[in-house]
Amino acid sequence: MKNIYTPFQPTLTQPGLHRFELNLQIKTMAIGVADGMVIHNNTIIYQASDLRVGLINSNSA
Repeated sequence: MKNIYTPFQPTLTQPGLHRFELNLQIKTMAIGVADGMVIHNNTIIYQASDLRVGLINSNSA
């Protein structure tokens, strides 16, 4: 399972996905996570578990 809080490790197979993932990682670390939620502009977008599932599905596509 991918973990967006681990150091970014690019691969050559899916550069678009990893660019998105790096961008997400930076935003998440800058804004912070409270109570298992990802906060963006004071709005709860995803629960962390939902976000992980989305990244896994993108990888398998």
